[in-house]
Order: sequence, then C-alpha cells, then structure tokens
Amino acid sequence: MNEMKENSKILLKEKYEMLKWTDTVEIKSPNLLIPTQIASYVESLPFCKITSECVAHFRQLDVYAIDGQKIVQESSVQVLEDEFPQYCLLEFSASGTLLLSTRSSAQIDVFDHQGGYCYDIPLEAPQNNLDLVCAISAIRTVPNNSSDEKYADILYALQYHGTMSVFKIGRLTRYQELWSISLDIGLAGTFCVLPNYNLLLVSAHYRASADEVLPGGLSSFRLIDTDPFVEPIRVADEQGGWLSRLPFSSASYAYLVSMSMNESHSKLAAVSSIGDFFLFDLPSTRLAFQVKYISGPRPVQTVFIEDEDVGVLFHSGEMIRSTLDDLKDAIYAVQYTDIFTARTTLVAPRYRELFILAGSETLREVALRRTSLACRLWIFTLWSSFKNLMGIAAGDAPAPLEKATHSESLNFALLHAPTRTLQELFERTLNERDYSRAKSLAESYDTIDVDIVLKREWRDFCNSQAVTVESVDNILRQIHDKDWVIEACSSSDAPSIQVQQALVDLG
Repeated sequence: MNEMKENSKILLKEKYEMLKWTDTVEIKSPNLLIPTQIASYVESLPFCKITSECVAHFRQLDVYAIDGQKIVQESSVQVLEDEFPQYCLLEFSASGTLLLSTRSSAQIDVFDHQGGYCYDIPLEAPQNNLDLVCAISAIRTVPNNSSDEKYADILYALQYHGTMSVFKIGRLTRYQELWSISLDIGLAGTFCVLPNYNLLLVSAHYRASADEVLPGGLSSFRLIDTDPFVEPIRVADEQGGWLSRLPFSSASYAYLVSMSMNESHSKLAAVSSIGDFFLFDLPSTRLAFQVKYISGPRPVQTVFIEDEDVGVLFHSGEMIRSTLDDLKDAIYAVQYTDIFTARTTLVAPRYRELFILAGSETLREVALRRTSLACRLWIFTLWSSFKNLMGIAAGDAPAPLEKATHSESLNFALLHAPTRTLQELFERTLNERDYSRAKSLAESYDTIDVDIVLKREWRDFCNSQAVTVESVDNILRQIHDKDWVIEACSSSDAPSIQVQQALVDLG
C-alpha cells in the first residue's frame, strides 16, 4: 500500500504518435481586408482543426474514441464547404455531449458527440458581403449549473469585431440566446471566462509600438445577470479605423492570440501575435512577469498542462515544458523539450492531457506573402476569364468562371503527450498485457515489485493454455515468492508432459 502511494507521487511524461494521414489542401485567395495581425496568426496554423477526441480536415469531420494509446474512428461526417476554412473553429462543449464547429460566415454548427448534426446558431454578420472581421475568433463553454436542466452548457462566442454572444445550448432543446452585446473595445481576439469570479477577460488589439497601459491589451469585465450584462473594469482604448486593416497600412497592431488558465484559476498565461509572453495573477489580472520578444524562436501558443506546468510553443516548432518557477528562464533560453514542425498547434483539454497536431512545413506563402499570393491567384483568375470570353467570341458555350486556387498535398500527425503517475502507467501496462514494459518499470523503480508482473503474466499463460517449458523458466522460476510458486506448480493443469516435469522440478 505504501508503494502505491509512493508511485502515485511520481510523474512521468509520455509521448506517442496516434494518427498520421495525408490530405490535399486547396487554398483560395487570401482576404486582404482582414487585419494583418489576425491573418498572420490564423493563416500560419495547421490546415486542420483538432479538439480532444476529434479531428477535422478538408471539411471532413472525423470523430475518434481514444483508449490509452489506441485510437478508433467512430464516425466521419462531411460538413459544409467554407470559403475561408482557416477561420473556422472546432470545440467540444464542457459537458462533452456537444461538438461545436464555426463557419467564417459567423455561424456555429452544433453536432452531438458522435458527429450527428443537430442545428446551427447564426451570429450577427452581413448577409450579402462576407467580412472576416465578423468571423468568430473564439468560443468557450462552461457547464450549466442553473436550475434549468434542459440545457447542458453555456456557450460564449466572441467575434473579431468585439461582439460577445452568450447562449444556453442543449442537444434536443437546441439553444436559447441570453444576450449579445458589443464590448466597445474595437477588434478583439481570444478570451477566458471565470464563472466563480463573474469575470470575463478579453484580448483587445493594441498598438504594438505604444506604451502598454494594459499589458497585452487584456481587458476585464464583470459579468452580471441583468442588462447591460457586462460592466467594464479595465478596458483597452479602441484602435484605428478601416485604414489600419489594409495590408499596406503602416499601423502595427498586436493582440493576445493564445490564453490559458491553470486548473486552480490562479494564473493566466498568454502569448501575443508579436511573440511577447505574459503571465498574469488571477483574479486580479496583475502582471506577474512579461518576456518581450526580440529575436530567435518566437512564442506562438501557450497551454497549462498541470496547475504548475506550462507548455510554450515557438514558431519554429520547438516546445518547452516548465514549472512556473522556472518558466521565465526557460523562455529566455528556449530550453525546448520537444521539436515539431512550424505548423503545429497544442490542445490541452484536461488536466495532464496534451495533444499535438503537426502539419507539413509548406505553404508558408499563405501566411508570410499573402499579398503576392492573392495577386498571383487573381491574375490566374483574370486569365481564365479572358480565355472564357475569347472562347465565347469564337462560338464556344460559356463556362462558369472558377476562381484560381493553390493546392498542395500535406502530411499531418496527431501525437498524445499525457502526464501519468507511475502507478497509473504501471496499472495500464498490466491491463494492456504489456509485460515487457511493466518489467522495465519494475527494474527502474524500487517501489514496483516485479513479482506482481510475473504473477499476472503467469496467470495469463495458464488461462490461455499456452504454458511452455520456456515460460516456466522465464516467468515462474523468476518469482521470489516461493510459497506462491509451489502453489502455482501444484495447481497447474498443463497437458504437456515436459511442462509437468518442469513444474515438478521447480516445485
């Protein structure tokens, strides 16, 4: 019993590949009216969306069940085409019963946990003219703890133009809108909700070259039950107008693209679009420390894996894992523990669980040279239109005009990097009958008795009627508990005479 307690205190970090696949990704002309700071971040992400237990690629929604190191596909659903799939999001609800997929046209498609379509939730957006500033920048759900049991979750949805919408959502009961208001902070990014403190934290866009009144543009609001539903506590000044959105604008804006809270809701880690790292105390939002990006690998994402364990991903694919005490030094030194591709994203759905989605390091032109790519595709489209007109003039039947796209075959990999206690890992290896690994753990840690492994392995051989002379020598003879060995020898019903002789000799 004491050994089990000791084993439960020892933490081990695992990492293994769960899934690999190749897809042909079709990229349409970038939208040049979306602010550069948004496009540079969104269009540098992998061309695939992932949430725990689920992968979506090429508008194909694949749902998988995960059991230990095994992954089994449960369903595959084709979802609606989207002109700008990079701006779509994918999340499981807090209750785990619903799957939420957003569209760039500011709509949320709701599926059940196995991918069955339920309904859609439209948000405020122009009907006839797609404006990506109206796209949904982040969604969060919290369990519905009210007396209204018809709805499983409370959904918060933030759009880039700064409108926050809140809904109660269920499966058969559909949804009920609670409120939708503009936060009056100009362009927004991601956000966090702290229901216990009635606190809403939103990343506002800020001028990167100016002195930061609010570090990282982190704005805070108090949530209330009646109109106006949110009360500003500390908010950023509104940014510039439409000119700042143009790709050739001289204005330089940034915003927090990644925010993650620890399980105790005492710390908030965040990374800005220009690579600055922030650590805030909660609920005060006081800045604990900041690491400004100057050169070298640039932070692009951060996640809390445990209450004191933080992961930081860099644009070149390096990832560091560090305790809060050593985090600042680890970021400065880029003491990476793993390295992936430049198109990688992290998902930490639960305590001590980390999934990594890594994509091919191609198509950098989409994120880094958006204007040239848009011009090239526009010229191809114009040339196709000209050839179509010439064909019509020559008497050919008119053909529908298709916009030029760029296609490329990309490789993807899904990895799982959980943190397990030694006791959890040992029990799992026994349940999976991975006795070689269980013996290796017993050799590495004095708190694990190798007899436990050998006894379990011997019982499996007996139950499967696969006992041989070699198994007697390699398993039973190695057990130190001699009374147990004598009992095993006398109770064996192995049919082989050679095995019986070996058991008699051993007993």
